[in-house]
Amino acid sequence: MEKGIIKKIKIQDKIMKAEIKSSNGKYDVDIPLDVGDAIALKNKECLFTVIDNKVIDLVVDGRNLLARYTHSKKAGTHRHQKQSRSSGTNRGKVKREANYRDSASLQAQYAVAPYNFVPLTNTVIDCAPPVSMDRYWGDRFTGFIDIHIETLTPVYIGDTNNEQEERKAIESDQDKATNKFQNPDFFSPGGVPKIPGSSLRGMTRSLLEMVSFSQMEFVDNQRFFYRMVAEPRYRISNTYRQAMRDVKPGWLEKEGNEYVIYPTSPDKAFRIKKHILVEKGLQINDFSSDLTIYFRDPGNENEVVTEFETETNDLNIPGRVVAPGALSGSYWIVPENKADTALQFAPGVLDDYRNDEQRAEEADLLKRIEDLQKAGKPGSVPCFFKAVEGKVVAFGHTRNFRMCYRHRVHDHLPAAHKPENRSEKYDMANVIFGKAGKLAGRVFFEDAWLIGNPTDCQMDETYLQILSSPKPTTFQHYLEQPDNKRDLKSWEDHPDDNNNKGLLRGYKLYWHRKTPSESGKNNSWNADTNLDKPHLHRKVKPIKTGTCFSGRIRFENLTRIELGALLFVLDLPGSLRHKIGMGKPLGLGSIKITPSLTVSIREKTANGIPGRYQKLFGEESWHLAEEKRDIQEYKDAFAQFILKELGVAEADKATADDLWKQPPLQELTAVLDFDNTALENWNDRTRYMEIERRRGQKKENEFKERHVLPPPSRVRGSK
Repeated sequence: MEKGIIKKIKIQDKIMKAEIKSSNGKYDVDIPLDVGDAIALKNKECLFTVIDNKVIDLVVDGRNLLARYTHSKKAGTHRHQKQSRSSGTNRGKVKREANYRDSASLQAQYAVAPYNFVPLTNTVIDCAPPVSMDRYWGDRFTGFIDIHIETLTPVYIGDTNNEQEERKAIESDQDKATNKFQNPDFFSPGGVPKIPGSSLRGMTRSLLEMVSFSQMEFVDNQRFFYRMVAEPRYRISNTYRQAMRDVKPGWLEKEGNEYVIYPTSPDKAFRIKKHILVEKGLQINDFSSDLTIYFRDPGNENEVVTEFETETNDLNIPGRVVAPGALSGSYWIVPENKADTALQFAPGVLDDYRNDEQRAEEADLLKRIEDLQKAGKPGSVPCFFKAVEGKVVAFGHTRNFRMCYRHRVHDHLPAAHKPENRSEKYDMANVIFGKAGKLAGRVFFEDAWLIGNPTDCQMDETYLQILSSPKPTTFQHYLEQPDNKRDLKSWEDHPDDNNNKGLLRGYKLYWHRKTPSESGKNNSWNADTNLDKPHLHRKVKPIKTGTCFSGRIRFENLTRIELGALLFVLDLPGSLRHKIGMGKPLGLGSIKITPSLTVSIREKTANGIPGRYQKLFGEESWHLAEEKRDIQEYKDAFAQFILKELGVAEADKATADDLWKQPPLQELTAVLDFDNTALENWNDRTRYMEIERRRGQKKENEFKERHVLPPPSRVRGSK
C-alpha cells in the first residue's frame, strides 16, 4: 500500500475522478461518489494499491472507496446483481445468512492498531478540596522531584520558528511546493535541545487521571457526522437510510441574524440527467445552483424530468438545478416556489454544522449565503433538510447529505465521568494539577535539559512516514462493543448501562514499538529525504536513542497521598516506560524516567536542624533545609488510599504493587510495557490496518470488516 494525498477532484466523461499524489508520482482514478462526497476528499490522506499502473484500492478514513465499484465492474451491472439477489431462490437466502454468521464469527479476527485504550472506570474517587495557596501548611509537603530521562527510541518534539525564520524560509528554496516553512529542529530554545515542561506535564496528568480513578476531564463534546449507504449488514446503515426517507428540499435563507429554511412547493425534489442539459448547450459547474429551468411534474416514481424549458412559462414548475449529482450523471432540481412559513432550526443544529471539520468548503451552505450577501445578491440557497416536530434537525447541500449522530461524545461517558455530575466535586488530578477557572495547580514542570553535546545527540534531517490523523468516527475502536458484529454500537446508540457497551473505550495510548531508523526497511518510521513530494511529510531531526535529559518538577502543599500519586506515575515499576512527543504510532517517543525526591523542611527537626527560613546561612552557602526522601513510602500511601476507596480488604497493608494488580491498571501495564517490543511479530501486531491483508488463501480488507479492537492485555497476551 502506498500513502498519498488526494489533490484534485474532477468530472470527465460523466465520471467522477480523483487525482492522487504520492512519493512515486500521481495517479487518476474513477471514484463512485457524487460530487459532494468527492469534493470532501480533497487534500485528505489516503492509502492506495497500484497494479499495472492502475489504482485498484483507495482507502480514505478507513473505507475502501473502490470495493463495491471494482466488484460491480467484474460481476456485472448493479441492476443485474440486484435482480439476482431478489430472485427469491433459497440459494441466495442461504448465502446471505451464511455471510451474516461469518460476520459474527469474525470477532475472533480483531483489529490491529498502533494504539489502544485504558478502560474508564464506573467509579470516580473524590478528594477533599485543596487548602489555600497563601501559606505553607505544616502537614503537607513542598519540594521538588528531579527526573533523569533516557530515550529508548528516537524522540521528536517540534521546535518553533520566529517571524524572521518564517520570512527567510519563504524567500529561500525550501518547500517551494507549498511555500510553507517546516522547521525540522528538535525543541531547542537558545539552541539547546530540551523536552518542554508542558509535554511532561500533559503526559503525567493523563497517567495520574488513570491510576487515581479521576474524572476523564478533557473530552470534546462534539457530534460526529456520518453517511453509511453501502454497508447494509450494520445497524447504523439501516438507521441512516431510514432517516433519509423524510428528507425534503428547501431554501436556506438568513433573515436578520437568524437562519431559516423555507420548504418548497411542491415539497419534493426532482432529478434530471446531465446529458439532457448538455444536449441543450447547458453546462453546470460543480456545486453550482444558478440555473433555473421550467418543467412539468413527470409523475413517475423516480421524479425524473425529461423535458424542460429555460424561458418563463406559467404552466410549468420553476426549479433550480443543483450540482453535484450522482455518478450516473444526474442532478437534483429544487422547486423555486416556497411555502409561506419558514422552519426554525432546533437548538444546536447550526453549531454542529459549523463544527464539522470534514465538510468541504465548497459544500458549506452557510458560507455560500455569506458570499452571496457580500456580493450584494439575495442570501438564499437550495438545500435538503430533515424536520422533526416542525424544527430542522439536519440539512445539507445534496439529497444524501452527511447526518449528525444523535448523541454527543459526553453521552458515551460513564455517569461518574460526566461533567454535570462533577461540577462541585474534586478528584486527585484536579486538586494536584488544577481546574480551569476554579483552582490553581500545585505542580510546576520545568523543561528537561539535554545532558551532553547537542551536535552528538541529533539525527540527520529526514522525513517521517505519513501519520494518520485520529479517527474517532471509527466507532468500532473508540466505543465498547458487543460480541456480535451486526450489533456494533455507534455514536448514534445510547450506551447500555447494564453491560457498558457503547461507552467510550477510555484513554488512548500508543504502544511502544522499536521500528527501524533506516528508510526502506519494513515498519520504518523514516521516509528518507529522497521524496518527490516532501511537503506531504513532516520534516524532522529526532534525538537519538540513548540520549539523556535532566529536569525538575516543583510541588507545593501536597499531602502524602497526593505526592505519592505524582511519584506513582513517574516511577514506573519493572519494564514499564513512558512515551512522549510526535510520531508515537510510528515507534518514536519511548523514554525511561528515573525520579528522585527532595522535600523542603519547614519546621525544626528532631535533631535540632532549623527549618527553611528559620536560618539564613549554612556552613558554606544558603541554608536550604532540604532533605532527600525515599519514594516508595509515598507510593505505598497513595496505593493504600485508592485501594481503601475501592473497598479492597486490608488496604492499609497494601503496597504500590498491589494497586497495579487492579483490572484497569493491568490494561495500562500492558500498554506501557517496553518489553512488548521483544515479542514475536510485535510491530505487525501493532501496525495500522491494511486494505489487503492475507489470511490463509484469501485477502481481506481489514477496514471493510470493521473489526473490533481488542483490549491491551489480549493484544499483548500473557507474560
